[in-house]
Amino acid sequence: MPEGNALNALTGTWHATLASPLGPISIVFEFAETDGRVHGTSTANAETVALSNVTIKPGEGGTLRATWGADVTRPVSVHLDFDVTVAGDTLTGSAKAGMLMPNGAVTGTRHP
Repeated sequence: MPEGNALNALTGTWHATLASPLGPISIVFEFAETDGRVHGTSTANAETVALSNVTIKPGEGGTLRATWGADVTRPVSVHLDFDVTVAGDTLTGSAKAGMLMPNGAVTGTRHP
């Protein structure tokens, strides 16, 4: 289980963009900590879904690596696996949508 500072590195509201074959998708991630575990939601295309299997691990150069899943139905029904690096108030990484679609770049910033 990550230490408190690692949990705080992800908690909060993040405004992100996912580059997809359908065009850029704006996403708002909300992460919170309860009893030492991080959980959250993803809102995009007028749909809010719970995130699954949120994990945080030490990254390179003082960053953190975070991964999670999301089952969305808009614009298409798909499971997305996110893998991002968190550095301060910036996140960068990718999302994978099944085996047939390429990884899409994810970028975002934390909002107060």
